Amino acid sequence: MTRQLSTFNNKYWGPGFTISRDVEGTYPRARNTVVMGSYPSAASIYDRVDDSNHWYLHTFADCHLGDFLWGTCMQTERKQILRRQHTDRDKVLEALIDRGIRDKTFPDIPDVGVNRAMRHLPSMVQRLLVCIENLEIQVFSG
Repeated sequence: MTRQLSTFNNKYWGPGFTISRDVEGTYPRARNTVVMGSYPSAASIYDRVDDSNHWYLHTFADCHLGDFLWGTCMQTERKQILRRQHTDRDKVLEALIDRGIRDKTFPDIPDVGVNRAMRHLPSMVQRLLVCIENLEIQVFSG
């Protein structure tokens, strides 16, 4: 995964696309805590996705909605990269997932709420797809 994080423009950069962090500013504390200054930085959120062993297990429970969706979109993109190595994939579903998680290059996504909804759905679909694939493996190997 390629990373370019700056104080002004936090993005995950892929070949020909970006996944932007749509949170402006910083939160004073992590979600569900009262400890001031405990909110994870954009770099630490990215590092969870870049973790070589546990990258798909991170739940981003300490993140507020915008960063939670940003983290799951980066996880989804990484899973999509792995899925593209197989020839028997559904390319239409793959394109739908890609369009949901990546930054829009067209002006018909007017607000943050719509953008977050577009990111939420493919992240959920990706998780369900992984569950289905695991069930298929169990059925065919058992």
